[in-house]
Amino acid sequence: MDLNSFTFTGHLGSDPEMKYLSSGTAVATFRVAINSRKDNPCWIEVQCWGKTAENANQYLTKGSLVGITAELQMQSWESDDGQKRVRYIANVPGPGVVFLGPKSTESSHGETKEEEPDTHPAQQQGKKGKFVKQKPADEDLFPF
Repeated sequence: MDLNSFTFTGHLGSDPEMKYLSSGTAVATFRVAINSRKDNPCWIEVQCWGKTAENANQYLTKGSLVGITAELQMQSWESDDGQKRVRYIANVPGPGVVFLGPKSTESSHGETKEEEPDTHPAQQQGKKGKFVKQKPADEDLFPF
């Protein structure tokens, strides 16, 4: 039995593009840069479906750090000038996109900084879409 599982992390090169099939299924595509060296990134095209596609479209933007687990697929075709073309796509069949953190931005000095998220994980959504801070847990409740 063969296993086709491709797992990687990287940053989005642009915002996801969202389309809907005639069946109503959402499809999002985006490119992720895997930086083996800063001057020569490897670009992987990612395609995800359904709720995963909708979440990617809603929450990911250019520069977002993501983890992807996908099946690697090859597509081949003949171009208008008669040349055979091949491309590889990381096809995410299920919930294989992990949002790893806020997008990073590069300062004018070439330093990479992480943008602060709009909300902290310790906040919960309250009524009318506003976020309210949770009280920290009582440290005496935990034996470790």
